[in-house]
Amino acid sequence: TTQAPTAAPPAYDCSKPGLWTLMKKDWCCKHYGRGCPTHPPPHPKPPVVIPHPVPVPAPAPVPAPPVVHTSLPYDCNADYLNCYHCLMARWSVSKRAWCCAHARRGCPTNHPPPPPPAVTSLPFDCNAGFSNWQAGWSGGKKAWCCDHVHRGCAPPPPPPPPSPPATSACPPMDCNVAWKNCIKAWTHEK
Repeated sequence: TTQAPTAAPPAYDCSKPGLWTLMKKDWCCKHYGRGCPTHPPPHPKPPVVIPHPVPVPAPAPVPAPPVVHTSLPYDCNADYLNCYHCLMARWSVSKRAWCCAHARRGCPTNHPPPPPPAVTSLPFDCNAGFSNWQAGWSGGKKAWCCDHVHRGCAPPPPPPPPSPPATSACPPMDCNVAWKNCIKAWTHEK
């Protein structure tokens, strides 16, 4: 068996009073906090007087600029899948048409769309005043909103009347054809 090494005895006995060498004082100060040089306490410093600043009135607050909301009729990133057939079930026809025209999303194509252009402010907010668009909108706003977001358009003309159904009856038979040879040339129905 091996024994654990024992600690070496201290270089100096710091518990005995007497005259110590500078090396003993230094060693005992470092290891036991004894024999350390003493310094007279420092003279108190005069208190620092901090001048009080002259109060300056705060500047009047600058009013915030008016908030202008320009909203798009559809969020073309919400629920977007790069699969036209998937979007047919998820997006309305008008959303697919608008997003295809403005964000190149939801278009009937197999090619991946290019990244959408940066959104800038639009010349008209086609949601503002829509409940009274016929009387409340300018001609320019009606034209722009109709062309770009399909809002404010004049109602479409009524559909044409339905065509008469196609008949499956055969045309009447011409009794002058093959009259001289009617016994052999005509069918029983003719």
